[in-house]
Amino acid sequence: MAKIVDVTDGVMPPEDQVVVVEEEEESESLLDRLSGLVEFIPKPIRDTVYKVGTTTHSVTIYSLQSLGTVAWIGTTTFFVLGLPLMLAVEGEQQLESMELERKQQMQQQRQILNPGLYGVPAQGAN
Repeated sequence: MAKIVDVTDGVMPPEDQVVVVEEEEESESLLDRLSGLVEFIPKPIRDTVYKVGTTTHSVTIYSLQSLGTVAWIGTTTFFVLGLPLMLAVEGEQQLESMELERKQQMQQQRQILNPGLYGVPAQGAN
């Protein structure tokens, strides 16, 4: 019969007295472990966890579907209403810019043609 020897003092027993006990490693699958948990956890707690999980799943699915609907509505509204409005505003700004540029060019041409009229003394006026 093998006896248990304390080897904390650093003294090892002779090899003929050492018995090596090999543990068999059972390859437990995930399903085996889960079935073990089912036996370990009481049914009311399992039912509560199941209800919380299914409710969370349902709320998540509903939220994602609602988010997709809102995104679709927002995107189509932008393309139908917002984009044409932005293009119209940009066109107006370009027209205003072109008008201002044209006015400035006309002003410069008038100053070149009639230098004394616009506060700039004529060259021979001194």
